[in-house]
Amino acid sequence: MSKLPTALIAVVALVTGCVSITAPSAAPSVTPAPATPAPTSTPSAAPTASPTASPVATVAPTPSATPSVAPTEGPTAVPTQAPSELDTRDLLFSDDMTDPSSGWAVGQVTDSDATVGTISYAGDRLRLDVQNTTGWLATSRVLDGEQSTMRMAAQFVPQGPGRFGLLCDANDTDEWGALVDTDGSWFLGNLTNAGFDTKVKQEVSGLNIPINQSTLMAVECSGLATGKVRITLWLDGTGPVAVYETDAGPDTFNRAGIYAEALGAPTTIDVGDIITFGDSSDSGEMTDAGLDLMTHIPSDWVDSCYQSVRPPLYGRMAEAVVTCFMRKPGDNGAEIAEYASYLSPSEMDAAYQQRVSVFGSSAGTGSCEVGSSEQPYNIDGVESGRLLCVDQFRGIRFDWTDTRLNILSSLVDFDSDYSATFADWRIGGPDL
Repeated sequence: MSKLPTALIAVVALVTGCVSITAPSAAPSVTPAPATPAPTSTPSAAPTASPTASPVATVAPTPSATPSVAPTEGPTAVPTQAPSELDTRDLLFSDDMTDPSSGWAVGQVTDSDATVGTISYAGDRLRLDVQNTTGWLATSRVLDGEQSTMRMAAQFVPQGPGRFGLLCDANDTDEWGALVDTDGSWFLGNLTNAGFDTKVKQEVSGLNIPINQSTLMAVECSGLATGKVRITLWLDGTGPVAVYETDAGPDTFNRAGIYAEALGAPTTIDVGDIITFGDSSDSGEMTDAGLDLMTHIPSDWVDSCYQSVRPPLYGRMAEAVVTCFMRKPGDNGAEIAEYASYLSPSEMDAAYQQRVSVFGSSAGTGSCEVGSSEQPYNIDGVESGRLLCVDQFRGIRFDWTDTRLNILSSLVDFDSDYSATFADWRIGGPDL
């Protein structure tokens, strides 16, 4: 039974489950030759492809109707529907790290007879003890089949300064993901035999990564089977922190990975809980619900979209989730759009109220074109849902319901441009 805390329940829903697995390999950080942990095998060489970011530019589509904001009463303070059922449809596994046979590679890692570190179980934690002052350790767990898209969330407890993160792994040779540093930095990229190869980063970003306390992080990856390799990083309550997109990388993923790195002194990183979702597809083909949801996304945005896993972060239940990487940071307007379809208005409203609870409703009652607010909006004079526009840890976000279609939509702009994101909202649908 998983024992994930309330914070993790709110992000990805508390679930239980198991899969049949075999022990994969753990890699050290010493070059030129990676070490071999006992009893697992040495990973093969890292891919030679050199990824480059290639965001999709968008052109403003023509909406089916232009929404307008019409203030009335404020939102309720708590979700209108209790989480009576938790969504396990896309669950691959939930591990509270109390079972040493669950499949994570363990053992001592050496290189040229020098100890790099040890991966072991310590009580109810998986411990990555990096003894080399500039070394790194990685371990992975085999998934039940290929995944075009996967999302992991885990609790990390750093015992000292260092970096740690989550990896979406293809055959232990092509691993992509995100790291955070105890100094508050973040890094997105891929793992090679020489260590983590950073593609985008933000140093001393202000993230709160306390030593000897739990940090919750989540990473979602899509493979080339969905069109591009895409990576998104979240921390507890932050909303998306960073994204990366490239035309090079694996088609699918079949392992979940954990990484720890020392920075000038030995470090120990404990992992207490990890939960992983996937779409169990080796082709990137969308489900019927995903295809239907795509018909409600502006046509000029759909080429930047892929079907994500359920439940959406801060969303509990949903029939389908589609995420779009529309632009790169620095461009005018939102970088990310997300659409989630629901079977009933109550389920959609509960997901929306969860976001109000996490990000706040703001005291503003003016236009989202100029600042934060939360209020109903109209389409052709008919009230059609509620709109939340608010600051998040990095940038701003717009979340809105559509009572015509039971779709909850979101936009995230890392550059905090309310005017540009409001313009995206006015054309963002969902379209009838």
